[in-house]
Amino acid sequence: MGSAAHPPVRNRRQGRAMSAWTEGYVADVAYTSELYSEISPGWISAAATLLGHRAPDLARPFTWAEFGCGQGVSVNVFAAANPGATFHGFDFNPSHIENARRLAAAAGLKNAHFHEMSFAEIADCAEGRFPQFDFAVAHGIWSWVSPAVRAQLVAAVGRHLAPGGLFYLSYNNLVGWNAMLPVQRLLREWTRTRPGSSIDKSRDAFAFARSLAKSGAGFFAANPAAASRLEAAQSADQRYIAHEYMHDHWSPSLFHEVAEAMGAAKLAFIGSATLVENVDSISLPADAMKIVAEVADPALRETARDFAANRSFRRDIYRRGGDRMPVGEHRERLESLLLVAATRAAEKEIKIATGIGNFGLRADLFGEIRDRLARGPMSFRDLTALPAL
Repeated sequence: MGSAAHPPVRNRRQGRAMSAWTEGYVADVAYTSELYSEISPGWISAAATLLGHRAPDLARPFTWAEFGCGQGVSVNVFAAANPGATFHGFDFNPSHIENARRLAAAAGLKNAHFHEMSFAEIADCAEGRFPQFDFAVAHGIWSWVSPAVRAQLVAAVGRHLAPGGLFYLSYNNLVGWNAMLPVQRLLREWTRTRPGSSIDKSRDAFAFARSLAKSGAGFFAANPAAASRLEAAQSADQRYIAHEYMHDHWSPSLFHEVAEAMGAAKLAFIGSATLVENVDSISLPADAMKIVAEVADPALRETARDFAANRSFRRDIYRRGGDRMPVGEHRERLESLLLVAATRAAEKEIKIATGIGNFGLRADLFGEIRDRLARGPMSFRDLTALPAL
C-alpha cells in the first residue's frame, strides 16, 4: 500500500487538467478489449422480433453505432461480419479511437468509422454529418458518467436514431448493487490521496477494503454481498476494475429512472436483451411473480421485477416508436428467424442459467433441436416440422 498522505502538487495539477475533459471519468487506463454478443445487430434484431416489435431489415444495408466504443473491437468485428452495412464508433478518449482505427486498417475494413467525440459534440454536430442509425448501443457507460453526460447521451441518441430504430443500453442496477454504494465511495476516497495510475490506486484501495472486510467490520458482516464482490475483484482484469469502480460519478440506477430519461428521446422500452429475463416463469420466484403481475404501471412493474430477481445488471432494448406488430406479422417474422447451434453436441444436459437457478430442458425435445442445428442453421418454421415438435 502507498504511504504518502498526498500526491505531489504537480500530480494534483495534472489531475485537474485531465478532469477538464474527462469530467471525472477514468481516462489514464484504456478500457478492456471485449466483444459482447448482445449488442450485435443480429442479436438485437432477433430479441426485438421475439418481443413482438419490428426490427430493421438486416438483409438490406443498415447503419449501427456504438456510443462509447472503447477499443472498437465490437464495431470492427460486426463490420467484418456485415460488409453491406455501415458501422460507427464514438469515444471521447483519443487512445481508444487510435487503437480502433488501427485495428480497422489492419483488417482492411472500409465500413467501420471511428470518431473522437463527446456525447455533447455528437448531439450538436452539423445536420447530415452522420446518417440516421438503425441500431445504436451504449454498453456500461450510463453507470459511470455524470447526470449531465447522461442527458447528453440521450440527446445524441435522440438526434441520430432513426424512427423504428433500436437502442441497447446496459447499466448497473441499484437493486443488486445497493450494498456496494458506500464501498465504492470508500474506494474513491482512499484513492484521492494516493499517487500512481488508476490501476495502482484501485488495487491499493481494494486491498484496504478487503482488509476491513476480513477484520470483522460490522458493515461487511451485515452486507456479505459487498464482501463477495471485493473478493471477486481479485481475479478480474484490473483495467475493468479501475473503470468499474473509480469514476467520480459511479451511480447504479433503478429501471424507472432510466426509462423516464429515455422518454426525452422518444424511446420506448420493449424488453431485455438477456432473453430469459423476458420470461417471468423462469426468471422470478413463483410467489413474487404473482405480486409483480398485479402492478399496473409498466415502469414500476419492471422495477419490481428487478427486486424479485435481485438483478444487478440490465441490458435494456428501447425502440423509437413502441408499436407492436399485429399477431399475423409477428408470427411470420418469428417463423422466418434463423437459428444456429450454441451448445456442444456432446453435452448430455441442456440447461439455461437464470437469476434464480439453472433450468434443465427436456432432452427428448431440445436434444433433437440441438442435433439438427449442429448440421446447419434452420428457421423456426422448419424446426416446428421436426417429429419432436
